[in-house]
Amino acid sequence: MLTKLSRVGCSLPGSHVFEAGCGTGFYTQLFAQYRVGRYVGLDIAPVSVENLRTRFAGFQFICADIAELDTAEIDKSFDIVFASDVLFHIVGDKQFEQSVENMSALLKRDVFLDSF
Repeated sequence: MLTKLSRVGCSLPGSHVFEAGCGTGFYTQLFAQYRVGRYVGLDIAPVSVENLRTRFAGFQFICADIAELDTAEIDKSFDIVFASDVLFHIVGDKQFEQSVENMSALLKRDVFLDSF
């Protein structure tokens, strides 16, 4: 992941990161280790969000569905929007399209979409 990010001019330290589907916090821990400047994690499962709020007090967590996220309420200054093992769970075409649209709306520059 770090190699791919560096190829497009991104580095984790100091970056503003939005993670869709933060789940158990596997990548949240990585983002913490690399000292991102700002982190917002989103997950549909309330138990995941509550657990992560306890573990990562300096990060922000939202309990919501990425397809139904109101992006107007979120500052759109993210360098990286990250979603690992999330998009294949979205089976409806309209929900998938809205999810990708919502994630891209949060970026402050062009979209880079890849799987890691």
